[in-house]
Amino acid sequence: MRLQILPLLAATLALAACDAAGPDPVSSVATVPSDAQASAASSHAVVSTVRRATAAYHRVDEAVADGWGAVVVSPCVEHPELGGMGHHYVNLGLMDGELDPVEPEVLLYEPTRSGALRLVGVEYIVPFGVVPETGPAPELFGQAFVPSEGAGGWALHMWTWRDNPSGLFADFNPRVSCDHAG
Repeated sequence: MRLQILPLLAATLALAACDAAGPDPVSSVATVPSDAQASAASSHAVVSTVRRATAAYHRVDEAVADGWGAVVVSPCVEHPELGGMGHHYVNLGLMDGELDPVEPEVLLYEPTRSGALRLVGVEYIVPFGVVPETGPAPELFGQAFVPSEGAGGWALHMWTWRDNPSGLFADFNPRVSCDHAG
């Protein structure tokens, strides 16, 4: 079973292209070849769209009020060599297998020295009950999801609020730490 999100993604990208918030620092680099420049501009538009949709959730209380975090499904997740993911705040109402780029199933928070939580990224989940682990991987933003036993489904991370040298869609981010988890 393949999830049909291309029309929604196209509409999301079209809306992002209309954003007049300022110059696109990724696609304005003159030395980037045109194909790579188009890909970078597309990635920037996707990130901008998801950022606009999740900006209110820098305040954890807003996220909880809107359904994320009623269940915090993990302690702060970190890999000793790959980096961290942070705390996973899940919106169970979105765990239906329907992918909406502006409604990620999970918000990722890094604990800070002051004890606050910093929004660093999002995660999209498609439960194995919707797309079995043996089935073809769901895709979003041109990226294939990876099976995650811990999530009970297919997962795709997106580092929208913390730059990730390992890549925008890498599972772990070496710039995210659980050092200050309580």
